[in-house]
Formats: sequence, C-alpha cells, structure tokens
Amino acid sequence: MKPSSLVIAALSGFFVYLLLQIVFGMYGVIATDVLTTYLEESRTDLAIAREYRSRFQQEIDSLTTDEEQIRIEARAIGMVDDSEVVLRINGHRRIPAYRYDPGVLPVEIPWPRDNRPLFRSIGFAAALLVMLLYLLNVPKSAPSPRRVRDDEWDVEIGTR
Repeated sequence: MKPSSLVIAALSGFFVYLLLQIVFGMYGVIATDVLTTYLEESRTDLAIAREYRSRFQQEIDSLTTDEEQIRIEARAIGMVDDSEVVLRINGHRRIPAYRYDPGVLPVEIPWPRDNRPLFRSIGFAAALLVMLLYLLNVPKSAPSPRRVRDDEWDVEIGTR
C-alpha cells in the first residue's frame, strides 16, 4: 500500500470526524439551533415574569393606598367591619383567602451530549473503509508473460 493512500485514508477519516463534529457536536449547528431556541424561550419567560412582577407591584400599591381594595381583600379573608352583618348561605363556597400564582418555571437548559468518542470511531472506521476500498481496487502484482523469441512464451499465466 502506498504511503499516499494511507494519507488519503487518514485525511478522509479526519474529515468525516470534523463533519460530524461541525453538524452534531457540542458546539455544532444542531446544538446552536437548540440553544437559540432556549434563548428565545428564556426571553419570553423573562417578559412574562416581568409582567407578573409589575402586576403584583400594582396590587401591592393598591393594597397600601386604595381603601376599596383593602376592604375587598379584608372581606376575602373573612374580616368584617363592626357595623356590618355577615350572612352565610348554605351550599355556597367561600372565596379562597389566598390567590397565589406561582408564575412560570424557568426553561431547562438543554445540554447536548459529548459525542466526540463516537465521532472519532466513525472517522476511524471511514479511514479503514477507504483503505479497504483501495486494497480491493489495486490489481494483484503478478509476473507478466515475457516473450523470449518468435512468439514463444517464457512463462504462461492463466491457462489450464
């Protein structure tokens, strides 16, 4: 086997490894697409969280300054003024005293797998395949028939 064919086989295996790494690797095209999707989802979740925060801040502000809102919240937890009479209706559910809204859970960061050992073995297999193809295409080096003189053969090959 020629040294140039070994170099070609090694380079083809290396290029297969690089191609797999560029497309499927931890920092490849697919991983980059997954991380950009995660980034967009995180920005959306951050906007929703800021909206919740501003809404709750407005509610807190109204509970400290707006008398009607204070009265409504006090009624919701069962407090009444001395001058008011409470009528309970049977079978009617009370409004729960709490209105807790946990908000949005953060999106989980997608960590791609490290496939470098797999890619190396595929690249090595590609190099072996190129060497095997080269060996299958190389003609066998057999002694060629030589003429001695006047159409007589010194060696005859392939006749039986």
